[in-house]
Amino acid sequence: MHGRFFLAAAFVSLVCSIGIVAAQTVTSNDAVLRGTVSDPSGALIPGVKITLGNLEESGVREVVTGDRGQYSIETSAGIYQSKSEHPAFETLIVTPIQLKEDENLRMNIRIEIPIRFPRP
Repeated sequence: MHGRFFLAAAFVSLVCSIGIVAAQTVTSNDAVLRGTVSDPSGALIPGVKITLGNLEESGVREVVTGDRGQYSIETSAGIYQSKSEHPAFETLIVTPIQLKEDENLRMNIRIEIPIRFPRP
């Protein structure tokens, strides 16, 4: 009886230790770039593909804005270029964006509606 209790207690202790190590692994010094994407009227735009490319390394991250035009990209510190794309809007490139360790940078993006001329 005591042997089973000891074995169960050891198992629970091991599981808790693994959980603590996993939680520590998730915690890092990464930077976060977040914000919203809107049009010239201020309306938030869902479905915008945002590509964040590291200018010092070859790393690239991509996200798509949510239903309220929001985005969040977790990445390492460095110097980046962002590219915002949507079929109904002009592509916007912003460079350089410097992200530091543990930084939580808010960058709201406004993309323009393209000027379309009627064909003669």
